Amino acid sequence: MAIKKRKMALRFMTVCLGILLMIPAFVACGVRQKGNIGQTDGGESETAGDEKNSIDEAMTKDDLRPQTNIGTVRITDGNTGQDLFLTQESHSEYFWEIIDKWENLDVEKSENQTQTVGYVYWLRLEDEEGAELHSIVPGEQEIQIDGVKYHDYSMGTAMELFLAVDAAWAKMSAEKLFADMQEDALNAAADNAPASAHTQATIIEQKPSDFQIPDNIEGVTMEVTYATSRGANLVFSNDTNLEIQYGDDYSLQAYVDGAWYNVGYIIDNAAFNAIAYPVPQNGTGSWGVRWTFFHGELPPGHYRIVKSVMDFRGTGDYTTYQLAAEFTVA
Repeated sequence: MAIKKRKMALRFMTVCLGILLMIPAFVACGVRQKGNIGQTDGGESETAGDEKNSIDEAMTKDDLRPQTNIGTVRITDGNTGQDLFLTQESHSEYFWEIIDKWENLDVEKSENQTQTVGYVYWLRLEDEEGAELHSIVPGEQEIQIDGVKYHDYSMGTAMELFLAVDAAWAKMSAEKLFADMQEDALNAAADNAPASAHTQATIIEQKPSDFQIPDNIEGVTMEVTYATSRGANLVFSNDTNLEIQYGDDYSLQAYVDGAWYNVGYIIDNAAFNAIAYPVPQNGTGSWGVRWTFFHGELPPGHYRIVKSVMDFRGTGDYTTYQLAAEFTVA
């Protein structure tokens, strides 16, 4: 009987020892199982896949950012095919202005990739060895980056980049025009060279404008977010439940000796497209303009742009206001 009890005790101890030896294996198995939650047939977990997608999206977004080793900004004119080159040494102000607007692009990939962006300027960011980092076709509302089209749905950042490139081109083409004239020994003509090969002198009217005090709509604002001598980008904010609309029409005024003077037209019979752009209720809208065709290039000074804004209540039922937004051309 005692022997039998000893055998049973021995058998019990063996079982307990076996259980103790199996615990690490069960723990390791549990750890491995925890790591494989959501595993698919392909061997990659859904969690890992989601993380990978997030990383890919972040990388794609980062790919749209400029590289730190940009040595040259190369601008090609879509009309003539002429190339001009910006470097930190030659045109630091314009170089960093373009880089800044490029860094602050707020765009979304366009659903329609079949139609390319209109080719006014072609912008290429190159490294110090001349290798291309990014190819960009900036438009007024759309932009093409490395062959992919994006749309600016928010604050007009594509237009701001376009205007920065436009201003740089005007400056550099003027310099090139002047240098070419000097090289040809046409000093007299060079002394009177136009500010740009594409613009004419601005006309400021001789007497103050009859329009001095703009209207005000509570909760509705118009602001110039970026301006050069050749154009500007505006943002409209509508913090109301009104149906606010505006068009392509505008006028420019220069501030001289305490009064506002109209900026005249350099062409006859200037006309605007008949169109209405809505500003969403409790939302914003952006609008960009280049005025060199109508007004030429603005000399340094303080200006404002005046636009008609409509509180639209129905067909034939609306109120029109004249809003103004100021800006400075350095």
